[in-house]
This record gives sequence, structure tokens and C-alpha cells, in this order.
Amino acid sequence: MGKQTQKVRTGVKNLYFALLSQDDSTLLAYGTPERVPGLIKIDVNPGTNTDTLYTDNKAAIVYSSVGMVDVSIEKDSLPDDLLSEVLGRPTEGGVSYLTSENTAPYYAIMYEQTYSNGTSSFVKLFKGKFSEPDQANETKNDSVNFQTGTITAQFVATNFEKTFSGVDKSLIMATADEDNVNYTDEGDTWFDYVYAADPAFTITSNPSDGDAGVAVDVIPTITSANGAFVNATDAANVFLMEDGVGLVTATLTVDVTGKIITVTPAVDLTASTDYTIVYNLTDVYGQESGATVINFTTAA
Repeated sequence: MGKQTQKVRTGVKNLYFALLSQDDSTLLAYGTPERVPGLIKIDVNPGTNTDTLYTDNKAAIVYSSVGMVDVSIEKDSLPDDLLSEVLGRPTEGGVSYLTSENTAPYYAIMYEQTYSNGTSSFVKLFKGKFSEPDQANETKNDSVNFQTGTITAQFVATNFEKTFSGVDKSLIMATADEDNVNYTDEGDTWFDYVYAADPAFTITSNPSDGDAGVAVDVIPTITSANGAFVNATDAANVFLMEDGVGLVTATLTVDVTGKIITVTPAVDLTASTDYTIVYNLTDVYGQESGATVINFTTAA
């Protein structure tokens, strides 16, 4: 656990809805997110299920999982055009109809939470259906009584699974906190889209596999075309070997982007000799390269 920043929530803003268009094993896709103004309050309540196994007269195993997430959104008002969209109400001639056969589509929601230290955190819930809101109306009187609207939704896990450290998991909710040590300006694009598939884990090397006539003073590099490496400086994951000799003494460094690994031999390589670079890397998306071998031969 890293150093914690002392702060309290001070507000919530920038509510967005996006229609879920595809959710299966191959793709998670949405329509263009649309901002919904007038947000007053949002409550998110994950339904956590916890079970305990007792053995030898004591608790031995505690298992917990998240089921449905209940969300309540309070706005200044709930106009008919918004309700028609998120509840699947048919409309005709400017009239929105509640029928016995309305089928609400799945939506994602996104919003921003603000904090006392001037930072924000950003939230996404990926797959939920809204329920018809209660109607409570009160006559106008001598004092001001704002009559706001509240709509609720139930969010569930996606059918689509994202890979985390080699394990496929369904998505329910995502958060990005500006005070997180690994935060990388997600807020700049958070509301542009709901989900983008992880880019393919593409790795190139210099020298390339099969290269011949490589200069003896070469300093090999391994480059990720997409996400940064997370285990690049571990000598067990990246190393250089000389044919018939074994491990070559070398220093591993990573550039500021985290995408380029440099393998600097302690001395120049031997001429007319076969060498092998071996790597087994993971990127920030949890994608793994698997053990990969790069063979090259130095010049005479």
C-alpha cells in the first residue's frame, strides 16, 4: 500500500450516459457518450456477498464477491426525452409512453468526483439498466421547495472479459484517481469513450531475430509498441546469452516511457559469435509476451 493522500470528497459533476451496443466474448462497444446536465447526487452501492467456511470450530476461509451494483442518481429534473431513451419508452408525436412491454436497454454511466485538495477521481460503470422513477409532486406554496428527480439503475458484470495479469475477468466498475501514483491523465479522455480494447502487445528488438553481421559494440534494445512494461528491470525476465559460454554480464535500464528496455553489456561482444536475447515480459494491461528468444550473430 502506497502513501495515502488526506482528502475528502467535495462534489460530483460531469455525468455521462452511453448506450451499450455490444457485449460478448469478442467485443465491448458503446455509442458516443452524452453529457447529462443537472447532476445533484449519485449513490453507488456494490452488493458484496460474503461467505465464511468454518473448520475445526473456527473460521478458516472467507470468500467475497460483488454481485449487482445499485445506483441512484438525483438530478434537477427527469425530462421525458431522457426517460424515453434510457427506459426504452416508445414515443409518438412528442408523447412518451410507459407500456407493459417496455424494455430498457443497457447503459454505461461515467462521472467525476472532486476532492478537498483540488484533485478529482473518475468513475465508470459498464453495464446497467434504469428503472422507472417514482413520481412525487407537490403544489407550490409560499416557501421555495425544489422538486428534483431521482432515477435508479442496477449494474451487472459484462459478458466481455478483460485480461488482468493473465486472468480474464468481467467488468463492473472502473475508477481513476489523480492522486494514484500510477495515474496517467485518464481524466483528459475519460468521457470520450467508455471502453477501448487493450492494444495488441507488440514487441520489437534491435538486433532482430536472425540478424547477422551485428557490430560487437551493439547495445540491444527491446521496445513495446503499445503499453509500458511492468517487469522490465528484473534480470530473470530479460537477459543476454553467448553461445557456448552462458550468461553475459549486462545492465538493464528502461526509458522514461517504460516502453524501451536497453541491455548494455559490460564489455563488447565477441566477433563471429552467436548470441541470444531472452525475454518474458508483461505490459501495463496485464498482457504477457511469453518466453521469447531473439538470435543474432556478431560480425567478424
